[in-house]
Amino acid sequence: MNWRKQDKLIGNWCSGAAAESAYHDMFQGFSLEFRANGTGIRQEWKDGSEDTKTVNFQPETPFSWQRIDENQIKIKFDTAESWDEFDYEITSFNGEYELLYDKLVIEGTETFWQCVEPIYRAKVKPVSLSQKVSMVILILVILITLLIML
Repeated sequence: MNWRKQDKLIGNWCSGAAAESAYHDMFQGFSLEFRANGTGIRQEWKDGSEDTKTVNFQPETPFSWQRIDENQIKIKFDTAESWDEFDYEITSFNGEYELLYDKLVIEGTETFWQCVEPIYRAKVKPVSLSQKVSMVILILVILITLLIML
């Protein structure tokens, strides 16, 4: 069994988490999916027409990536000959509705490769003890109410 730690870039990163984002994911957006085998998929979508409000999806564009150092990668479209190499930063970001994200940018910028702004990956917020207790109380109230109604 392989107990190696998963690379922190693995997963789907998308635009639009920040309120000031130029992308609004229902109408237009951008995503990069980093896979463990060094491949990935770039996707972009945008509103196609003012009249019909249709959405045009750009074809999925495959890319390759390689880790150089802890916070450094090289990346290229599969059709490209040369690699783009850069340092990146992952920081925590509090989005709308108290959602937590990892924010990915090229170090020293507010952009990421092929995207004019940061890209984000949702974090799973741990459930607190008070939330667990509240859920138990709610379930007990529901059960007692059902028993009374019988």
